[in-house]
Amino acid sequence: MDWKEELENVLLSYFSDQTIQVGIKELVMATQANEDDHRTWILALETAIQNSIKDSTEVVDILTKSFVVHVNSPQEARRFLEGLRDEYLAHYKTLY
Repeated sequence: MDWKEELENVLLSYFSDQTIQVGIKELVMATQANEDDHRTWILALETAIQNSIKDSTEVVDILTKSFVVHVNSPQEARRFLEGLRDEYLAHYKTLY
């Protein structure tokens, strides 16, 4: 699975039908059991952030398609994803 599929899969699974906070808690519970899942998610998230910095509209499309948040530009996508990453890592690190 490439980063786009991984990002879309996680967004749809954990964030499309509930609050970001609940989705993060559930994702942390899932990834704490498997370090490879954690690394895969972080890699997909970091790659998406880097693509949004390059003004890629792919990230905007993925966020829109996942129904998590509506963004109008790669810059808005980057800000959202950076916040999501930071909140996820803050919760993840409290477990270790």
